[in-house]
Amino acid sequence: MDYFIGIDEAGYGPLLGPLAVVGIGSTVAPSDLNAIWKSAHLPVMDSKKLHKSSHIAPLESVALGIITWATGFTPASASELFALLGEQPSDTADVPWCASADALSLPVGGLPIDVPSDGAMGGIHGGLLHPWHLNEFASQGINRSQAEWGIIAEIIQKERNRSCLTLSCDRLGGRTYYADLLQSCLPGKDIFIQEEQRSQCIYTVLNTNDETNIYEFLVKGEQRNILIAAASCVAKYARELHMTLLNQWWQKELRWLKPTAGYPQDAKRWLHQIGSGHRNAWGFHLQRGWREEHV
Repeated sequence: MDYFIGIDEAGYGPLLGPLAVVGIGSTVAPSDLNAIWKSAHLPVMDSKKLHKSSHIAPLESVALGIITWATGFTPASASELFALLGEQPSDTADVPWCASADALSLPVGGLPIDVPSDGAMGGIHGGLLHPWHLNEFASQGINRSQAEWGIIAEIIQKERNRSCLTLSCDRLGGRTYYADLLQSCLPGKDIFIQEEQRSQCIYTVLNTNDETNIYEFLVKGEQRNILIAAASCVAKYARELHMTLLNQWWQKELRWLKPTAGYPQDAKRWLHQIGSGHRNAWGFHLQRGWREEHV
């Protein structure tokens, strides 16, 4: 059976909150999905076009619809959604703003969730890289791009023996070519370069059944492949739920503190306002690239 995966990330650039990497699987070709999702009033698109920072409901209704379509399961809490991306409560037990994930009921925005009746049950893949993960990686000489690739490599390795796999990924940061990365996570396989252009790279690999699997990396992938757009929506939603938890906890500690989306300029304002004591107490867990202050 043909199997398709679209992969994208959300939160690559912020100082606060997680980097979410998500893959959406499907037994239906991306070219056929647009009509199916439109018929269910599920406007799947690039999450940057769908989401406004002050209003999560439009993004949420699409993300939860995609999750239910792909898995047959609708998460009732943030904790259940994070679990789909491999994150368990024990993984965040030392971080107090993550502790109420189980109590954050979904949907938070109040809009109804429309789900296509003919779900593909293709599943969800991925992971969440919090600041403390990225800081630990950095201490080992592993940069953010390499950490992101680690999650994508896990998806590739897990699905490597599927028949007739097409894996489509939004281009990673400043990287143009991917043959060496594919070879590193598919040892013993021959990587055939079908196309290497600045706009897209396409590679083929023979699987164990002597069938061809395709791996493609696309510039502006969210606009070119609806599964990549779906992955971007779920990744953005998972990140936004974690930012909701972070803002709720810190606003209980400091009631005057305005929330932040975690992106550099406003994150610097927010970090300044919580004060050096809080920054030094929580910096490793809170801020990417954290360095302890000496005051």
